[in-house]
Amino acid sequence: MTEKPYSYRQGMGLSENESDRRDVPPPVPEKAHVANDRKQYYNMRSYRYSYREHYPLERKESTDTVLTYVDDLSRGYNANISTTYDPSVDGFENINPYLRQYLYLHEKTNSSIKTQPYSSVSSLESQPEIHNEHRLFSWLFSKEVPKVPSEEERVEYPWYKTNLFMRMGLWWLWPVLKKGYKRTLVPDDLFKLTPELKVEYMYGKWERHLKVIIEKHKRKHPESDKWPPYAIPYALFLTFKWQYLFSCLCLALAFVCTSCSPLLARQLIDFVQYRYFRIYTTYNRGIGFTIGSVILLYINGLLLNHFFHNAMICGAKSKAILTKALLMKSLKLNAKSKHLYSVGKITSLMSTDLSRIDLAIGFQPLILCFPIPIVISVTILLLSIGLSSLAGIGLFILSLIVCALLTRKLFTTRGKVVQFTDERVSLMREILNNFKIIKFYAWEMAYKASITKVRNKEMKHLFTIKVLRNFITAYALTLPVLTSMVSFITMWATDSMKSPGEVFSSLSLYAILAQAIMLLPIALATGADALIGFRRCSDYFSAEEYSEDLNQRLLNCEEEFYTGDTSGDYRKAIIVSHADFNWEKYYDDKLDSELWDSSLTEKQQRGSSQNSVSKYIIESDDDDGSIATFTDSASNHFNGLTDVNLTINAKEFVIVVGGIGSGKTSLLYALAGHMKLSNPSRGSITRYKEILLCSSPWIQNATVRENILFGKPFDIEKYRKVLFACALEDDIAMLPAGDRTEVGESGITLSGGQKARINLARACYSDAEVLLLDDVISAVDSKVARHIVIHLFKGLLKDKTIVLATHQLGILEFADRVVLIDNGTVKVCNSTRSIEEDLHFQKLIEQTKAAQDSANSDYRVTIDDDDKSGRFSGDNEIDFTGRTTTEEERATNSISRDIYKKYIALGSGVFGKFAVPIFLLLVSIATFFQVFTNTWLSFWVEKKFKERGDHFYIVFYVSFAFLTVIFTGIEFSMLAYMQDCSSNLLNLKAMGRILHVPTSYMDITPLGRILNRFTKDTDSLDNE
Repeated sequence: MTEKPYSYRQGMGLSENESDRRDVPPPVPEKAHVANDRKQYYNMRSYRYSYREHYPLERKESTDTVLTYVDDLSRGYNANISTTYDPSVDGFENINPYLRQYLYLHEKTNSSIKTQPYSSVSSLESQPEIHNEHRLFSWLFSKEVPKVPSEEERVEYPWYKTNLFMRMGLWWLWPVLKKGYKRTLVPDDLFKLTPELKVEYMYGKWERHLKVIIEKHKRKHPESDKWPPYAIPYALFLTFKWQYLFSCLCLALAFVCTSCSPLLARQLIDFVQYRYFRIYTTYNRGIGFTIGSVILLYINGLLLNHFFHNAMICGAKSKAILTKALLMKSLKLNAKSKHLYSVGKITSLMSTDLSRIDLAIGFQPLILCFPIPIVISVTILLLSIGLSSLAGIGLFILSLIVCALLTRKLFTTRGKVVQFTDERVSLMREILNNFKIIKFYAWEMAYKASITKVRNKEMKHLFTIKVLRNFITAYALTLPVLTSMVSFITMWATDSMKSPGEVFSSLSLYAILAQAIMLLPIALATGADALIGFRRCSDYFSAEEYSEDLNQRLLNCEEEFYTGDTSGDYRKAIIVSHADFNWEKYYDDKLDSELWDSSLTEKQQRGSSQNSVSKYIIESDDDDGSIATFTDSASNHFNGLTDVNLTINAKEFVIVVGGIGSGKTSLLYALAGHMKLSNPSRGSITRYKEILLCSSPWIQNATVRENILFGKPFDIEKYRKVLFACALEDDIAMLPAGDRTEVGESGITLSGGQKARINLARACYSDAEVLLLDDVISAVDSKVARHIVIHLFKGLLKDKTIVLATHQLGILEFADRVVLIDNGTVKVCNSTRSIEEDLHFQKLIEQTKAAQDSANSDYRVTIDDDDKSGRFSGDNEIDFTGRTTTEEERATNSISRDIYKKYIALGSGVFGKFAVPIFLLLVSIATFFQVFTNTWLSFWVEKKFKERGDHFYIVFYVSFAFLTVIFTGIEFSMLAYMQDCSSNLLNLKAMGRILHVPTSYMDITPLGRILNRFTKDTDSLDNE
């Protein structure tokens, strides 16, 4: 046999002088790119058996362990399951190097079985096609397309590791900028987050600061349950104070450079004037002032970049922290708070309010630093043109007062807008969550009318905000003209005209003052929006949580409940003593009586007429919060769990049985801490470590693997065991792309049984100590249920504590103990004989048999059809890669002209096709008057028309100045009108399209993507 090169042998783990090798079977084909290739599949299967014949190993278990990977690889080609091998598996080092070559080869040649750690980036986020872009300076770069780095090749955020020179010049950004210029950037091109930038670390710091602030406030105001309005922003400032203060310092120094640049400009103008009048002066003086101006501008640019970089990053970090805080709070709300804060309102907080807070944090240093250019500019003006500048400065101060009043108006108007925004988002979420019902009853036009009514109210106040903002912007742009006009007329009236250098440098100083005026309203407006956002977030964080009586006895203990056995086999997992549990309900007496009457059926109305007292409650246990649930408390037969005494030991398998509505689910929720302990003075509940409640199947719009891992690291051995124990292997083999198949919105492509088992697999993979399972095997047949009990509950999870509520009485033989529930009363049976002798249990058996006999045939047909539809109905909609969702269209490099045309057409309004010409004409006229005002000032200074007196120059100068103000105001007013029309019509047209799309569109489009169009994107159209 031909000896292989050393490099090849070394790569495969072969020694250089290895002579004891036997004849090897024919090599496996090196190219194996196509999944579902039958020929390659059978080649691999035959190789498995030929390997057994050629290489018998001393350890059979090692042989089976390693050949399992060959089976996985062959199954991967047959069903395109993404599998891999793990060199650390027992026996891998003992196998023949040729098999190691085989596994290594297929890892290199087939991307579908490549070893990859679990990625937090969803497969739904597809990457665009990679190719070089044609740009202006593309000829300066090589034609090679930069590759997308792998996870191992990605570089961490280098700010904290680069040297001072790289930081000052921001040169560490050059590789990303260069790559982004050559081709479109993808997420993997960006830097990886360092531990300091991850939300877990930042959230911990923020939470510690927040607790100190809240505790200090409660000591001063013990009667107040509300958070102080400054708590959240102050805690954020303490979390990022050094970075934020550094950004403020950079901005302050940048303002100093900006304010001092007119001094150099004045010297340059004087130098040119001296040379013009042939007054002796050296060129070195002019060159020095020119170089100084360039250096000052360069330093100013660097400082501004550092300001924006640090301030914007602080804003992004704050948004990440508050997003997690809002999510954590939503898991703790009680019934009243869930009623007050619907999911639509929480969505509005997370999208709209947090985006405004993010933007505002980046602009707030402008408020802190704007006095710096004002003080410097006013001082230089007083020194340059004397007391005449006080007239312009007085107008400037008056402008500040006007801006403050307008900002106050903006603040109050924004408070009105957010109410209608919340209502609109809630209605839109209700449409998306109940889309099939709306289509079934043809309620599209009714919902469209409701949203249009709310949208019109919202746009009415938004138009006021736009007019005020544009007025402030237009006024700030024309303020240099007005202030300089007032000052120069005052100079002429007092006979104190100055040199051209002093006059035109003063124009620059007035422009700096106007820039401060223009930036200040932006900072104040964003600050007002952020203040409203902080206030709304504070109110939400102050909302009532589960009562203290519920949580005060839910202790996470580890050492206190041993019974003396140091092995821990008899350790207690859950102890419940004399506890009464009730569902927490919120009584809302403020709702309109007509709403109550319209929500009742005729039967309920007749029943309410027979009862003298009838209370109606709102139960907040719905997940989406889109539609309120009204319940007649008189007709509610389940009154809660009473006098529960239950001790569950560690590593115990407990089954909970009972009739429909007896309280099985309520018991699991009570053990998990989601029911109110109504007698805390007498009853108690104590938990050991962490508890995971697995109830209704919740499926993400992601792949099967991502649904099971749920962010956990990918462990191939553990993953395979979980799939087998949950009886998912055959189901995954039938999917188009195996466990890489996307399951669609809410698992639309899966059957009920598949959803339940994926949900169960996720709980199993999580490694929780105690699992509370609510009827997770109800959607599977008896054979699969028995497989799950034997291989999962009594196999893979034998060292876990399991409490299973079920209707399947055939698996009671596997239980360590059985808990029987009848109308809220809990009875524990420690033996099979005691269960069979129980009268309630006998009654339950009779009810179960009767139900099975009456629906036996229907049950079989339903399950079979559902299972088939879950496996095969998506074949026409899912491509071979396993994608169910459509790829989101994204604009790269530039926005097409058609988008601009459509936006302008929607914003034309009453002007029609003349809107753009009129707007361009207004822009041209306003720009002409603004430029010619300064030109006319130069005519006045040099007396261009010598036969004319000063009155001639003053009349035209004042006229041009006022015409600049008028046409600039008209220009921005028309801009506000066009923007208002465009945003309103775009939102209404998008809403109309959504209401009339076929239901298949909703099945393949993530709801989050649609909802984002009506929250963040709509807010951008309305306000940016």
